[in-house]
Amino acid sequence: PDDGPFVVAIDDISKNNTNTWGATAHLTWEIGGITLTSISDVSDIRLSYDEDADVQPGEYYHYFADTDQQQISQELRISGRSDGLFWNLGGYYLRIRGNYAQAGKLTDLGLGVDQQTALYFLDTDSYSLFGQAEIDLTDKLTFTGGLRWTRDKKVTAY
Repeated sequence: PDDGPFVVAIDDISKNNTNTWGATAHLTWEIGGITLTSISDVSDIRLSYDEDADVQPGEYYHYFADTDQQQISQELRISGRSDGLFWNLGGYYLRIRGNYAQAGKLTDLGLGVDQQTALYFLDTDSYSLFGQAEIDLTDKLTFTGGLRWTRDKKVTAY
């Protein structure tokens, strides 16, 4: 065997199985000089990962991870323009639900098998309201101002 400094020993095949899907809809309506925009998104991620993390001869340490996560988001905006003024008002909502597992398994140490596992979930709900105005002060100078309010709520158990 080669004992060079960049040689490693992998004694098991690493695996990364990921399944994702998602859909996005971007719709715009023009109603009497006002534009209404809706952007909707939904996605789902499922991941299973396994690696021989010790890169040593023998099975000393393996790392595992699993993810099951769903997300939806919705943005609604109205905007308009008149006599040197452009304005934009809107709201946004994001929901993420995730269940996660991570594990490390120690073996071949003469002490039997020891596996440490962390199971947890993280739920996120985020709301925001925003507004922006652009006022043409001259043909070459525009004042832009805006505000945003955001509320994030995260719940987890580990």
